[in-house]
Amino acid sequence: MKKITFIIILLLSILVFNTQCDKIEKPYSEKGNELDTPAFPALQNVIQKYLLEDFTGHLCNNCPQAHAIADEMKTEMGDTLIVLAIHSGVNAKPQVAPYDADYRTEMGDLTTSNFNIKIYPSGMISRKKFSGDTATSILSRFNWKSSMASIPRQAPDLAMQILTSNPSKDSINVFVKTTFLANTNKNLRLYVVLSESGIVSAQKNNSSAIGTTPEILNYEHKHMLRTHIAPKEGNIIASLGTPLQANDTLIKGYTLYLTDKPWKLENCAVIAFISDNDTKEILQVEEMEL
Repeated sequence: MKKITFIIILLLSILVFNTQCDKIEKPYSEKGNELDTPAFPALQNVIQKYLLEDFTGHLCNNCPQAHAIADEMKTEMGDTLIVLAIHSGVNAKPQVAPYDADYRTEMGDLTTSNFNIKIYPSGMISRKKFSGDTATSILSRFNWKSSMASIPRQAPDLAMQILTSNPSKDSINVFVKTTFLANTNKNLRLYVVLSESGIVSAQKNNSSAIGTTPEILNYEHKHMLRTHIAPKEGNIIASLGTPLQANDTLIKGYTLYLTDKPWKLENCAVIAFISDNDTKEILQVEEMEL
């Protein structure tokens, strides 16, 4: 029989207007604080997927060109590529109107700091390292396509599924199931975030092929990181020295609170990914539109 491990944590992250804090309260399984875990469908046609993290900002006049490249890659790769636009750094700071929107996030700032992002636009593809002896995971937009093409395609070691339940005007429950497809003995972390597309606001731009210059006042921002659902540091789901076997499964549940948030859920998606905590490489990623 399959060895099934259910480690489900209720994340209560109450995000108010000008502060976002992780607050892990009572355990998921405690009586009176339970979430009803939905039934996940059987796995079918599991494929390896990749995450393109696009570091950007509304004051970055080259960033629309990077967004166009990400769109082209998404069109070519379909569901095998998931895009996440991270607005961070000096190019994302609010200014006078029409640049008064603040799209920065705690997780975006943490990721930018952890990977020492200095140049905008830049990106990472599943946080893999490229370029031989001077290997780095930080890529110029000009190298995104060639780097993606250089990755050898292989069968995944992990499968991920996302389901939601009990949506209301105040909250929605999010569940992520991980199935290990091969024996695993690594330090692994699970991250779960909310992204949103269809956000229209001003964007600096220096390419007439993209739109008006020096700015596009009604620019459509896509795949924007809006908040973390799991803790921004991720959840530890596997540890070196405690091997997991093929067909072992793990479910984690979270509550995303919606009160007073600007997000339009019909334009949002939940993105979950698992990284090797030692190499930082993302081993699998999944996305579900809300």
